[in-house]
Amino acid sequence: MTELQSESIPLLVNSIISEEPYLRTHSTERLVSIALQEEQSGNTSGELYLFALVTLLKIDENAPQHVHTNTLSIIIELLSNGVNPNELAGLIPILTKLGSEKDEKKKKITTKAKMIEAQLAILKKIGDDFKIPLEGTEDEKKNILEVQENDAQLIINTYEDNEDDDGRRSVIQSRVVEGFLHIFEKQELSTISNTISTAFLSMTIPASDEIIHLIFANNPYPGLLRLLDHTNSEIVFDAIASINNILTDGFNSKTQTLPHPHFELMNEIKGIEKIYALFRRNISQNTICSAALCIGFLFRAKEIEDADMRREIVAHLKLLINDEELYIKTNSKAALRGLALNEVNRTEIESDYFVKPE
Repeated sequence: MTELQSESIPLLVNSIISEEPYLRTHSTERLVSIALQEEQSGNTSGELYLFALVTLLKIDENAPQHVHTNTLSIIIELLSNGVNPNELAGLIPILTKLGSEKDEKKKKITTKAKMIEAQLAILKKIGDDFKIPLEGTEDEKKNILEVQENDAQLIINTYEDNEDDDGRRSVIQSRVVEGFLHIFEKQELSTISNTISTAFLSMTIPASDEIIHLIFANNPYPGLLRLLDHTNSEIVFDAIASINNILTDGFNSKTQTLPHPHFELMNEIKGIEKIYALFRRNISQNTICSAALCIGFLFRAKEIEDADMRREIVAHLKLLINDEELYIKTNSKAALRGLALNEVNRTEIESDYFVKPE
């Protein structure tokens, strides 16, 4: 951290929020340069933020009050907007301590810090709850399942149908998604409830590509594929819909004409076979639709070698382009366009004089 002298931090922070364009530009360029040097040396950006706060606490009491307040404002903004909470959670007690001061701005900042502290504590507890082994007496097992159920319901109440990337990012960074997948992979299927599967689904939609990418980094497919064997049809739908949402991220990548980036992984773990088997089980129209879209996405620019699979999936996707729901119509067209990048698939698509969607 020698590149950034301690006495310069308050000045840089103050310059970033200055009304003078030149000062803002200069200080921003300076911090970008520092960040790049950190990346090359293997340090984490969290060190810069931690160091900034430590420096703040060492500032001479005669330093201008706005330097203190502005630095606190930037630190709390980092906490609120996606910086890994595990890196910065240690700052919260320091911020909270400053809440006893008379400065009203600092009080508002530290009040917000307490709210973030509470949120992070709840998320950490949920992640831990999901990883508790389902062991002990029947009463102990029942209590564990009730705790998991309540935790999952909280996730649903907070995120279902709610666009909140910052919140979802905190959930992922607090290892709650990791906890969901632990349940899907380890617990007896009969003990996994629809509330648990719906809570996970709410993490995948509505969500940006960044959030889906973070979920994918947790290796979600093995656990979700295992749920396809559940006897509860609603849980099965949640699982295949979650897979579909994650695959859509890979499908929307910039490499539109290349094979899907998740294809090899899915192929290795027999995921394509399981999804096709689900498609043929005819559980519900929504489940069949999601399964067909998944296979259509996975075989972008790749031949569906199984003739029965190719014929059945293509035929169903051709039906879906006339669906009343815009999401289904749009994604079925995208899946057909991706399949048509392969000559064998394209021949199947264009049979019966069907015109490939543009």
